[in-house]
Amino acid sequence: MSFDYKLLTGAHVKAARGLISWTQDDLERESTVSKRSINNIEKEISITDRLKRDIVEAFEREGIEFLNSDAPGVRLHKKNTQE
Repeated sequence: MSFDYKLLTGAHVKAARGLISWTQDDLERESTVSKRSINNIEKEISITDRLKRDIVEAFEREGIEFLNSDAPGVRLHKKNTQE
């Protein structure tokens, strides 16, 4: 994980979910982070760094790359199907 998960924002989460067509329920299942916490971060309400890390890891397993330079955002890489 090269992205500093502490910088995760609600916009990152919404964009990542949109790229892979995940609902909050899907993210809850794949990250084990409660839907309430997911809803909180998407509303820019603070959640713990551990929960942010769990969210980032769930998305990265699906090929999402988080960007946080001069143009923060997310992009999708094809998953390695040979894993």
